[in-house]
Amino acid sequence: MAHQPTNHEDSPLLHDNSSSPGDNETTRNVDEKMDTRLMLKIAAAMYSFTTLGLFNSSIGTVLPLLSSYYHLTDLQVSCIFLVPPIGYVVAAQCSDTVHHRFGQRGIAVAAPLLQILATTMVATHPGFGWVLVAFMFQGLGTGLLDGSWCAWAGSMEKANTVSGLLHGSYSVGGAMGPFIVTILTTRHFPWWTWYSILVSSLNPRSSLP
Repeated sequence: MAHQPTNHEDSPLLHDNSSSPGDNETTRNVDEKMDTRLMLKIAAAMYSFTTLGLFNSSIGTVLPLLSSYYHLTDLQVSCIFLVPPIGYVVAAQCSDTVHHRFGQRGIAVAAPLLQILATTMVATHPGFGWVLVAFMFQGLGTGLLDGSWCAWAGSMEKANTVSGLLHGSYSVGGAMGPFIVTILTTRHFPWWTWYSILVSSLNPRSSLP
């Protein structure tokens, strides 16, 4: 039988499926860029949780000052602790809708804006009723950020590590809040100075993706 010529063009040995050095370099650059963007997003989320800790932990320290300034009764003081959860529950109900309509970026913009609004209102030391409204806005912003970023962290490959970084950042803010308020009050700054500082710390977050 005569030897049949081999069609070398169809030989799998001649088809090199490996990427060229140029392609590998391009892939490496894209991966590095994606890693950098992811790290920036994680850092932004950590910053968000730090500011949440600053605000929430300082309520107890500011409470006696609020009570003295507004001449509050025990019932009125208790309202300060009842109002933020209302905002949080509302956030839990509307978070899914915000995600579907505006995506992750919508949460990243809306929640900080709500918190900026809340701290600005308190910093102007209006009537006590408006302070309660501000605390409700704060609870709404907190609920949007907390639920959304925790779900985002849980979907990652290293979910436990990222979740630990977020909650560790909240703890850092929680430890710093009362300490800073105490320093301000012992130096005879009015209590609303603290919320003016929080407004300044919140502003960079409104532009984060």
